[in-house]
Order: sequence, then structure tokens, then C-alpha cells
Amino acid sequence: FHKMLDEGTKPNIFTYTSLINGLCHNDRLSEAVTLFKHMIWEGLTPDRILYTSLIACYCKRSNMKAALEIFREMEKGGLSADAFVYTCLIGGFSKVLAMDGAQWLMEEMINKGLTPTVVTYTDIIVGYFKTGDEKKAHMMYNSMLQAGITPDDKLSSMLGFGNDGDSFQDSLEEKDIS
Repeated sequence: FHKMLDEGTKPNIFTYTSLINGLCHNDRLSEAVTLFKHMIWEGLTPDRILYTSLIACYCKRSNMKAALEIFREMEKGGLSADAFVYTCLIGGFSKVLAMDGAQWLMEEMINKGLTPTVVTYTDIIVGYFKTGDEKKAHMMYNSMLQAGITPDDKLSSMLGFGNDGDSFQDSLEEKDIS
């Protein structure tokens, strides 16, 4: 990158996006943010891919305030979030056990006509379990099934599905949560 600049070649949006994405994937967030700011200073407009990389990186580091700031900046710039961006944010909020934020984002996602994935549901269900809110976990599980989404291996394992596949439902009925 610096060699490019030294030779007088100006990087374009694709160059910046590739570099920032690579830095984010290698957990070099501060360098990615510096490059992002430099790109904007150069007058280039970030695209959805670039914003998504930064949002995912902030979520991975559990910096939900910064992730939301980038999310809002993206929307303010006229780019709408897709299901992947919402899933990153919901996963991040669930990871830090901020379930009100995760639930709010899930509702916003659905209200915008985006379809939650099995990963979206798994993240929020796991978050509710970690906070001890089995009732909301069960409600989200039922919503997932009603949407025609089958639990993945991670969720099935966490819910303790054995050969009969009924242990989660049985345990909730025993606790009178269903």
C-alpha cells in the first residue's frame, strides 16, 4: 500500500476495501480504522462490503457501541443493511448479553423485510439461555421453527437434542415454560 502511494498511484475503493477487510480478518482493527479514515479523507465513499467488515470486526471484539456507530453511518450514507449485517450485530449484542439490543435489532431486521437465518436465531437463543431467560429462548426457538428454519448442529447440541429430538421441548414443559 505504502509503495503504491510512494509511486504516485492512488488506491481506489476496491484497494481500500481489500486492505481493510484483510486487516479486520487478521484482528488489526486499529490499522483498519486508520485506513478507513484515510480513505474518507481521500474523498472515497465506503461501500456496504467495507462497512460490513468493520461492523463484524467491532462485534468480534464486543465493541457494540462502535459497531452501532458504523451501522448508523452506513445507513446515513444511503446503504441499507442486509441480513448478514443484522446477524453480526445480533450476535455481538447476544455475546455481551445485551439482549434488549439483540431483540430490538431482530425486530428491526424483520420489520425491514429481511429474513433471519439459523445463525441469527442461534445467536439470540444462546444469548437468552446465557442470561437465564429460558422462556424467551423458547419463544425464539418456536419463531425459528415457524419460519421453517431447522436448528443447526450448534443449536441442536446446545439444546441437548438426542436421538428423540425432544429434550429441549420436554425440559421446558417440565418447567411449565412452553
